[in-house]
Amino acid sequence: EVAGRRLLVDLIRQDEFQIYKGGLLLADGRLDFASGVRVSKSGQGQEVSAEVSLKHEEQAEVDLDGLTSFHVDQLWKISRFTEEPPAP
Repeated sequence: EVAGRRLLVDLIRQDEFQIYKGGLLLADGRLDFASGVRVSKSGQGQEVSAEVSLKHEEQAEVDLDGLTSFHVDQLWKISRFTEEPPAP
C-alpha cells in the first residue's frame, strides 16, 4: 500500500550477461542462469564458473582478448503496475 492506494506489481526475472573491455561493451545477451552458472567445491574452497554462448553473428567475431569484466546477472524487473480497486 502506497499513499492509501494498493498496487499490484508484476515481476519478471531476466538472466543476462555482459562482457566489457574497459568501458567498451563487447557482447551481451540472455543466459539460462540455472544451466550456465555452476558452483562446485574444490580442495581450496568453492569455485564459481559461468558459461555463455556467443551465437549471434555479430558476437561470434568479437575479439575477447583483453576483456576486463564479465558480468552474469539474475535480475528481477518490474513488468507492470496495476492498481487494486479499493475494498468495499
